[in-house]
Amino acid sequence: MDLLGIKLGLTAAYHPLPDGQSEKTNYTVETALQCFIVRDTSKYTTWTKYIPIIGHEFDSMVHTTIGFTPNELRFGLSPRSIVDAYNPAQLASANESAEELADDLRNRREEARDSIAAARRK
Repeated sequence: MDLLGIKLGLTAAYHPLPDGQSEKTNYTVETALQCFIVRDTSKYTTWTKYIPIIGHEFDSMVHTTIGFTPNELRFGLSPRSIVDAYNPAQLASANESAEELADDLRNRREEARDSIAAARRK
């Protein structure tokens, strides 16, 4: 840890990081999730499906504090999602269910981005 210049912040249960960064991140993600599901009551019972989407979008957004996305720092680049790789022009024959899946994922990602932006404003 010393060689890499990493400060070790020991924590206790229910008290994430002493510097408050984890608490801020958790608050933003929780608020984004609330903004995400409040629009549609059918999402109340399936809210856990949206956590990975919000997490991916949160980690793919540039954080003003560090000037990079967390994914860039973690992986060296921002990973693409299924929707980013989907290009209907490359498909020889259209698959309606695949297109519906891609549209659904695209809509969820857009909702996640909007929810994160609303959470940050709060």
